[in-house]
Amino acid sequence: MIIEKISLTDETFDKFLSESYYLSIQIRLDGFSFCVFDPIINTFIAFKELIISNSIAIAQQLEEIAANESILGLKYKKTFIIVGNQYSTLVPSALFKDEKKDELLWLACRNTSNSTYKVLSNKLKMADAVNVFAINTELYSNVKQLFESPIILHFSTPFIEESLVTDQINELNSVVHLHISSNEFWIVVTSARELILANRFSFSSNQDLLYYILYIFEQLKLSASQTAVFANGNVNKSSSEFLFLKPFIKQLTVQETNRNFQLSSKLKNMQLNQFSGLFNSILCE
Repeated sequence: MIIEKISLTDETFDKFLSESYYLSIQIRLDGFSFCVFDPIINTFIAFKELIISNSIAIAQQLEEIAANESILGLKYKKTFIIVGNQYSTLVPSALFKDEKKDELLWLACRNTSNSTYKVLSNKLKMADAVNVFAINTELYSNVKQLFESPIILHFSTPFIEESLVTDQINELNSVVHLHISSNEFWIVVTSARELILANRFSFSSNQDLLYYILYIFEQLKLSASQTAVFANGNVNKSSSEFLFLKPFIKQLTVQETNRNFQLSSKLKNMQLNQFSGLFNSILCE
């Protein structure tokens, strides 16, 4: 069963101008969301979040969603599809070979090649690296059939790009970025405008979450009291994760939604920081 959770469309949205807009779609096990960006006014003008079933394959639900959501049936200048799973790894550009990407991914993930997944790659614009990742083959086939020339991104790609764009003003200091979901988090560390680390961890408690973060701090010799840490995802200033981490990570703050682009008046009052990958996908054009 597919349930509408949030639906916001600005009055400036014009379906007859859709070929000048960018469409971004995020497909995850915990939900489906999409937004529309108008590059002429540098503003997001539509957003929708749907709750999807955990018992039905996402690929099958995608067909139903595409058939029922009129906005998804329009033609766009660019269409970004963001997928999230544990199968991704960063490879230095100098070591990346497209014909070897399957081998590189499954070796890094300590897994054997899986025929139910197709391996793709994203070249990072702000770092000298390639993000190699896997997408379910049925989902990949449906995406290619339903959308014209889709740009498929792993969630970590826009997260890393946005972190590096944000930190261009920091010439020397290290900065930590966290994206926290219900049972996993991504961490990106930058220093002197360079990517130092990007990794994903699973956790089952706030104690686990703190342990992994402090482990990274220890390994990179970062100060838990002085290093700037920006958090987004399923976290806000009153969430249990934030309240648990704050006494140990003194400079922890909740990152504001999308500092690189504007949100229309209809979207400005919503708590959208959990959709950072969705909104920042246009950094990867």
